[in-house]
Formats: sequence, C-alpha cells, structure tokens
Amino acid sequence: MGVFLRWWFAGGLWLLVSAAAATEPLRVVVVPDQVVSVTQVEMALEEYRPGAAAPGWSRQTLPDAWSVSRPRFGGTVDYRLLLRYPDAAPKQPIALSIPRASMEVQLWFNGLRVGRDGAWPQERRPVRLWNTPLLYVLPGEHWQPGDNLLHLQVTAEHNQGGGLSAFRLGPEDPVRADHEWRLWWQNRLVSALNVFVVSLGAFFLMLWGRHPAQRHYGYFGAAAILMALSNVNMVVTSTPVSSGDWELLVHLLLLWGPLLLALFPLGFARLHQPMVERVTLGFGALVTALLLAERGHAWLSWWAAAMLPVLVLDGVAIVWLLRYVQREQPLLDNLLLCVAGFGALGLGAHDVMVRLGWLPFDQPYASPYMTPLLMSALCWLVAGDYARSQQRLSNANRELAQRLAQRERELQASFERLAETERECAATAERGRILRDMHDGVGAHITTAMRQLEGGRTEPELVAQTLRDSLDQLKLSIDAMNLPPGDVNALLASLRYRLQRRIESAGLVLHWAVDRLPLWPVGQADTAAMRHLQFIVFEGISNALQHACATEMTLGATTLEAGATGTAICITLSDNGCGLSGDPVVALHTMRERARMVSADLQVDLTAPGTCVVLTLPVRGLTVATTTAAIDRV
Repeated sequence: MGVFLRWWFAGGLWLLVSAAAATEPLRVVVVPDQVVSVTQVEMALEEYRPGAAAPGWSRQTLPDAWSVSRPRFGGTVDYRLLLRYPDAAPKQPIALSIPRASMEVQLWFNGLRVGRDGAWPQERRPVRLWNTPLLYVLPGEHWQPGDNLLHLQVTAEHNQGGGLSAFRLGPEDPVRADHEWRLWWQNRLVSALNVFVVSLGAFFLMLWGRHPAQRHYGYFGAAAILMALSNVNMVVTSTPVSSGDWELLVHLLLLWGPLLLALFPLGFARLHQPMVERVTLGFGALVTALLLAERGHAWLSWWAAAMLPVLVLDGVAIVWLLRYVQREQPLLDNLLLCVAGFGALGLGAHDVMVRLGWLPFDQPYASPYMTPLLMSALCWLVAGDYARSQQRLSNANRELAQRLAQRERELQASFERLAETERECAATAERGRILRDMHDGVGAHITTAMRQLEGGRTEPELVAQTLRDSLDQLKLSIDAMNLPPGDVNALLASLRYRLQRRIESAGLVLHWAVDRLPLWPVGQADTAAMRHLQFIVFEGISNALQHACATEMTLGATTLEAGATGTAICITLSDNGCGLSGDPVVALHTMRERARMVSADLQVDLTAPGTCVVLTLPVRGLTVATTTAAIDRV
C-alpha cells in the first residue's frame, strides 16, 4: 500500500510539472553572431490584438501545414514566441527570415507592428505569398531586458493552402544573405524564366504569322505564353483584381496552356487530325464557359482536383507522341525529351504532395520550373528538326548541283560532238559543193571541149573558148571560198577582176555602174548563196560573150528602196547585142533555179536590141522590187 501511494504521488507531481510547463511561454535565447532555427512556437486560433483578452495558447511544431493540422480551416492563426537577448539590447540588428507563410502575414514585436505582407479580406486587395520568402528586421530600440514578445498572424482562406514554415532568427547580415538566396531562385529566377518562355512563345507566334499553314507553331507559341503567365501566380504578391477573379484567371491559364500544347505534337509529327483539334478546342471553350458561369471557390477547388489527372494524362500523351516522332532521331534528342517529360511530371507531383501536406510545408513550389524545362526541350526538338530539314535540303541541293553539273558536262560533250559533226558536215558539204561545181561547171566545159576535139569538126578557137570558160569557173570557185559573207560588192569586183581581160579580148566594152551596196543578210548569204549568186552573174556574162554578138556590156548594181515594205539589191547585166536563142535558153533555166534557191527574183528582157538580165536580192522583208522595163518570161 505504501508503494502504491508513492507511485501515485510521483505521477501526480509529474502531471503538475507538465501542466506548469505547458502554461509556461516558450522562450528562445538570441545568441550574438549566430543564426538559430525556430521550430517550436505557441499557437492560438482566436484572433488576437494587443490589449485584448489573451486567447488560449497551445504548443505548435513548425512547419505548420493547415491542410494537415486543421483541414478545411480558413481564417487567422496567431503564433507567438518570447525572445531573450543576453544583454539589455542587441548591438546589431536582428532579422527574422520566413521561407514560406501563406497567404497574408503580420508581424508584431513588443506590441509594435513591424511588418505586414498582405491585405485583409475587407480591404479587397489580396496579396499572395505562395512562393515568396519574407524578411523582417526587429528594431533595436524596441528591445527590452528580459522577455520580448514576437507575435505572427497568418491569414488564409480554406482553399489557399495556409500555413507557416520554420523560420530563422539571428544577426541581419547572415539572415539577409540566406533570404536573398532564397528570393533569387524562388522568385527572381522564376520571373526571368517566365520572360524567357514568353520570348520563346512570341518567336513561335511570329513563325506562325510568317507561315500560317504551320498551325502547330501557333499552338506552341500561345501555350508557352499562357503557361508562363500562369506561373506569375507563384511570384506575384499583389493582384490587380479580387481573389476570386484572380483564381479564375489562373485556372483558365492552366486550362488553355496544356490544351494548346497538346495540339503541338500533332502538327510537329505531320499528323493532320482536324477532328482532334476541333474536339480539344471545343472542350476548352465548354469548360471556360462553365468556369465563367460559376466563380465560387468551391467550384474552382473541385475543378483543380478534377483537372489534375487530365493534365497528367495530357503530359504523358505529349511525351509519348513526341517520343514517337523522335524514334528515329539522334539519341540526345530522345534523352532530352524523356528527361524533360519525366522531370516535368516529377516537379508537378512534388507540388501536389506539398499542397496535400505529404511533404513539409516549407518546401517551395517547383512547378514554375516545369514550364521552362518543358518548353526548352520542345524548342530544342524544333531546332533539331529545323536543322535536320536544312541539312536534308542542303544535301538535296548538293546532289542536284552534282547531277546538274554532270548533265552540263554531258551536254557540253554532246555539243562538242555536235559541233564536230557540224564541222564535218560543213566540210563534207563544201567538198560536195566543190565537186558539184567541178562537175556542173569546169567538168561540163572540159567534157564539151573533149567532144569538140574528138569530133574533129569544131574550130580550135571554139575549143579554146570552152577551155577558157572552164578555167574562169575554176578560178571563180576558188574566189568564192574566200568571199566575205553578204558582201555583194566584193563578189562583183572578183568577177570583174577575173573576166575583165576576157571581155576586152572579145571586143566588148565593159561599163561598170556598181554603187556601194548594203550587206546581204547573213541568214540569207551563206557560202552556198554567194556561190549561187556568183554563178548567176558569171553565166549571164558568159552567155553575152558567146551568143549576143554585142559590142558593149553594162554591169550595174544599186539599192532599191521600197518604202515600208523593204529594201533590195538590184543587179543589172545588159548588152547591145542581138538577143539570145538556142542553148542559152537552157542556161537561163539553170540561172532561175539558182535564183529561187537564194530567194531572189530573176527577170530577163529579150526584146531587141540586146538582152537585159535583172537579179533582185531582198535585204529586209520579203518584198522584192521590180523594174519598169518590159519583161518576157522564158
């Protein structure tokens, strides 16, 4: 019985000591030049104001996530702590750094409000501290010997993920350095990344503007801008609209960003699915109408919970489709895509667990880094696809240039063979012309001379005349090979030079009446044409020498202007003889045939006295001028 009484007494004493310790306020000694982490405070749910009745306080361990410690709670939670400095007052400023407090915070020190980040609901100017670390400096003049009361008030609605993280207390310089580091990578870096993503989106929108058919670039650009704007919710501390309207705007951005991004891989993979696009855009429009019709926070919370698996499936579909597109692409692109996809899913899962309280409340949100990671990976894929397209185009151009060069070499070789063939044909034609002239001219005259000699009845003078004609034709054939193309003056001068002595020896007086003539067009005056012209004039002179019995001969050439119809060269050969008959008529047929071959007009006037042969060569157009003399056609 005595033992039982002793144990009962000891238990009662322990309960009394525990109760006294529970009612004793928590104290923290601020050590000079040392930063301490505060994880134990006192908490009260009744709203407290200096001078009001003290609420009931209880011990609370930090971090305090309301979603775990008091689910569905919305309002204000008070936290307090007694600070004691070894001396009467610190010789250097003491700072307080809070990594995370959601959503609105007020700090009191010894009854003086030294900080306020947030506006209360009645002021209708909500401030959002989702991901923003806070820093407060405790004024040195307000420190007092002994205990100093530090009082924090945190206000949040039931769906805003309220809570308070453990905070750091100590000299201002090291606490501020830690705060600046957190502020840089939790806020400033996120803001810079948002600007980067918006720039990417603007660039892809410009690409879409230049190529409207590439709609997937437009989807990518719009999705990048919308998702970057949704990340502003993590860094903005003061919103221009009410809390409900801001929540609605953020949820609309979170809806349309992933929806438009889900349409990007279809166009990137060249999978044209108009029905999928229409269904996706129609779904977004329907949900937008529902959200606008009901702006209550309960609806938004339900919507956020319902869209979470949809967004996860959307992300998995995007990664799978891009992986399908990139299955034959470089390993680095595939690896980067997988890392970005699983990294984005991991960051999203991290934030979900923080919001549900499965991870400590002081863990910062990581979703602001998800959008830059995913967009950078997608931009890398687009750049790689563009580079490979340019490489394929360059290879195709190079192959085309090589094939073109090969064809040019083949054409050059073909042209060279053709030119060689043309030269051979020209040489063959020239040999044929010479042989033909030899056969029709010189050969015919020599054959005639042989028959004359073999018959024994022809006078020697006639045989000599036939041989002289043969020799003249031979010399003229040689001259025709060196005549300038189209130079009729040179042709007539060559005839005069070769036949002047023969004409004079025949007792004829030659009158030369040749003007300065234009060139016969090269297209008409080739070597064969010049030879035909030479033969026509030579045949006319030869006929006059042999058959006309004339004493005078006139060779004239002039230019005839036919107005707008054209210009012609007119060559006239006339004598004062007795006219032509017999064999010369056959020669005239040959002369007419040669004239027809050079598109010339040959006219012969056989009216006595004498004979007049007029040859007209067209220079421009097709009109041939005629003389006014009476013409008898044979």
